[in-house]
Amino acid sequence: MGNDNKHAKNVKHRICDTLLVTLPFLGTKNIKRFLHASIIIIIFEIINVITGKKRNWWLFYNNPNSYFAN
Repeated sequence: MGNDNKHAKNVKHRICDTLLVTLPFLGTKNIKRFLHASIIIIIFEIINVITGKKRNWWLFYNNPNSYFAN
């Protein structure tokens, strides 16, 4: 099982690295244009996950308290 967790972390790091590398190609005008909407969507989704966990909207099989840490 340890190898699967290591692979998942590696994939997460690759995805984040790819996003950060492509960020300069968007241009500052587009980043400024969509930044506020992106922040609002992120906050809304965090609230959605927290509410869903409290109301048991989903089943979590691994570790339900590791939304930010995992």
